[in-house]
Amino acid sequence: MKRKYLKFIIIIVILITILLLGIYIYKMNNNNIKKLENQNQINTQNESSSNIKENINKRNYAKIEDLPEEYMVEQAIKDGCIVLTYKESKNKELLQEFIKNVNNNIPDYIRILEFTVEGDQIIKDIELKEDGVIYYTVDNTRDKYMSKEDRIIQKEQYNTNEYRIIEDEYKNKQNVYFENKNEDFNSRKYICTYIFDLEYNKNFNLIYERQKNLGITEILKKKEPYNYSVYSFGGDVKVEINGEKLDLKEAVLSNKISMNDIIRKCVDDELNGKVKTSEYSDGGTTIYKYENHWIIKCNTLDGSRDVFIGMPNMIYSNGTVQLST
Repeated sequence: MKRKYLKFIIIIVILITILLLGIYIYKMNNNNIKKLENQNQINTQNESSSNIKENINKRNYAKIEDLPEEYMVEQAIKDGCIVLTYKESKNKELLQEFIKNVNNNIPDYIRILEFTVEGDQIIKDIELKEDGVIYYTVDNTRDKYMSKEDRIIQKEQYNTNEYRIIEDEYKNKQNVYFENKNEDFNSRKYICTYIFDLEYNKNFNLIYERQKNLGITEILKKKEPYNYSVYSFGGDVKVEINGEKLDLKEAVLSNKISMNDIIRKCVDDELNGKVKTSEYSDGGTTIYKYENHWIIKCNTLDGSRDVFIGMPNMIYSNGTVQLST
């Protein structure tokens, strides 16, 4: 009896030993995998940082104070500058990459050549250094319509602990700003605007079905990736995609279409004269007037970007819509 009991104890000890050894080996392998992942991440970051530094060195940026009075566009592009006009944008991919780098605290440096409405040049340097400070320099000396005392080179600093760079799409343009991370829309400081190509899902039709109820119905709540809510007014909104008819909410949540697709199609229709529009003087709220429905895309100075889809002759006022009287 004692021998059987001893054998049982020995078997239990062996099993516990094997179990503990297995747990130890698992933890060691898991730690090694994590170390390898961390090292790969560090190597990737170092490689990315090295590539950025190499690209910066390739940009032939003279000191902003030493640039000629008329900085030729061809030379600016050759120097690796981002050139922005009211008709086109050159090297805008450098700006998009720079914004990603800044918001990931990766040092980078760009120069922007912009033009005023009158055609005068404004040159801007933005550099994020390893100390986490964004150094922002604006050369207004070529703007003949600016007051003489403001026709200077201005320098500002923004700490990445407090500020980020954000983009705000308006029609076929992206507006770029510094924004305080802890404050609202009013903290934004304008940097520049660039034109982008309108890309959207062309294989859809928006369908508005009027109902007796003239109420407002929320279709989509404000959340990422959109900074606005979407509402219907006086009816239901559906979308037809490749012969399939879906509620707008269902179509968006199932990733068959995006609100950007719908808004960009409105902008494209406006640019090509397919739809009549009108704007409010509240920052740029636009009404797209289709035959059987209107779409209101808010763009107010207080930061509202909501979208209302409803019957013709609706008007926007104080954050909501109603029929015009």
